[in-house]
This record gives sequence, structure tokens and C-alpha cells, in this order.
Amino acid sequence: SAKALGMKGAIAHGMYTASRALAATGVPSEVPFSWSVEFAAPVLLPATVAVSVHDDGRREHWNGSRVIAWNPKRNKPHLELVVKPL
Repeated sequence: SAKALGMKGAIAHGMYTASRALAATGVPSEVPFSWSVEFAAPVLLPATVAVSVHDDGRREHWNGSRVIAWNPKRNKPHLELVVKPL
């Protein structure tokens, strides 16, 4: 269906990509949080995606996380995800 929308081929769904980025963070399971994501470019399949995770603290000292995912061959961003405690 991505091709019908003008893409070169199959892509990873944005929410799948965002959920994988969210899962990479150090959010403690007992902490309520909010998250936001900004998409820059779709992930064309097959692909290798580089990911950088910056957690501000760990466990009970966690104060937020930031995840950046990009195409390592082209050095182009796919998304930036920010997670904050409520």
C-alpha cells in the first residue's frame, strides 16, 4: 500500500517504529509517562536503523528519555521520540 501512496516500496509503519523506540528507553514500569514523536522520514524496507537513547536517570531516578533513530548509510533522521514522567 505504501507504493500506491507514492513511496518507493514497503515501509515500516510509523507507530511500529515509534513503539520500538519507546521500548528502548529506561522508563520504569511503575512510572506514568507521556511521550511524543516527530517523524522525519519513513523507514524503507529492508533497512538497518541506527538508534541513540539518552535516558536522564535510571529506575526511581528516571526523569525522561530521548530517542533518535536514523538511516546510518545516509545519515538522515527517521524520528525523534521524547518521554517525560507525568
